[in-house]
Amino acid sequence: MSRTIAAAIAATVLAGAACSQPNAYLEIALDFPPNPTGATRHAVVGVVTGDVSFDEDWRSTEPLPATTLSATSRTSMPVSVEGRPEIEATPVRVKVRFCLDASCAAVGDDRAPEVRFEIDRAFYLGERTSLTLAVACIPNVAGETDAAPACATKDRAVTAVSKCSVAGCREGVTRSYCAGDKHFCEK
Repeated sequence: MSRTIAAAIAATVLAGAACSQPNAYLEIALDFPPNPTGATRHAVVGVVTGDVSFDEDWRSTEPLPATTLSATSRTSMPVSVEGRPEIEATPVRVKVRFCLDASCAAVGDDRAPEVRFEIDRAFYLGERTSLTLAVACIPNVAGETDAAPACATKDRAVTAVSKCSVAGCREGVTRSYCAGDKHFCEK
């Protein structure tokens, strides 16, 4: 067998081994408040993994479709995030902007209210985890003209989410998905 053929076979086996490594999945259920302001408002969600801060430009990430908020009831949005081995132990950041336009391109959307969540650890290779992120209210920001009631949530405030709040690797519902400092999915 020639060296070229042997090298091609070795590369194919290594590529196959790399592809067979299991990924992890996080299923997020976003729960948005009603929008009683009269103006149509959209929840525009961005999710990043790894070492990307909230203040960096997230436009390079794959955009999620915006969700139009109901004026009278809460609105839900499912989001599925895939984790790879190189980002397994890094935080997952979720940014929700409440824009007038579904693309956040309307006048004033540059200062649209925003909530942020940082999940300290959500991925465990070969496992599927889940989490509900409930937004209590749409933050009020300087210059907003909406007649909405005051929201105690500060604009751009980060809500830290512990790995022990991420469901997975155990049946049923519990207040914590950790035993001590170790998540049930940690081997």
